[in-house]
Amino acid sequence: MWVGEIISARSPCGRQPQPAPTFLEEGQRLALGGQVVLQITGPCAPCARMDEIRPGLREELEGRRGMLASVVRGGTIRAGDAIEVLEGAAAS
Repeated sequence: MWVGEIISARSPCGRQPQPAPTFLEEGQRLALGGQVVLQITGPCAPCARMDEIRPGLREELEGRRGMLASVVRGGTIRAGDAIEVLEGAAAS
């Protein structure tokens, strides 16, 4: 079973990442709040079904869909929790 959540973040000065946080690399880990650790698995590419919603939407979304991640350590996160980029896949 696949379960997904969308987590968006603003930079410390309040601006949204433009267009997606491409500085994250596969294998990097993120700590969210005091409990959760996610590991980046790669970019989220738009599928062909986007064009079923609106012709040209897939191409429009290319490079703007963010990143996919798997849960390394679960827990509770809340709006306003800090997000920290940890060092590589070995971090926990």
